[in-house]
Amino acid sequence: MSKPLSKLHILYVEDDIEMAKTMLVMFRRCFESVIHFENGQKAFEYYMERENDIDIVITDLTMPIMDGFKLVEAIKSVSSKNAPIIVVTAHTDDYKDRLSSLDAIVFNKPLDFDDFLEKISGLGIE
Repeated sequence: MSKPLSKLHILYVEDDIEMAKTMLVMFRRCFESVIHFENGQKAFEYYMERENDIDIVITDLTMPIMDGFKLVEAIKSVSSKNAPIIVVTAHTDDYKDRLSSLDAIVFNKPLDFDDFLEKISGLGIE
């Protein structure tokens, strides 16, 4: 049986503060908890400590210190849980080949929140 959206724990990684503020308001209305980091390195460190507490990772691609590509690769290399990873980016055309190799769900910015929630609902997260 999958968890309802309202019970999900989200790790959200976005360096654009204004974008993050907007998204955090929306995410916090839908999910039980949302932890935000501004770079992939801090998010990965948190993931390593709390992997079992995280249901979904949502990340941008272009960030300082560790970008979204490296974050996704790092998580996939160590994860035993296989939490879904969602990439939200304004650069899908620029990174089409790299994105297809990530085994992640990709959404364009600005995020169509209704479409996003519909796809998340269908993931069957335990």
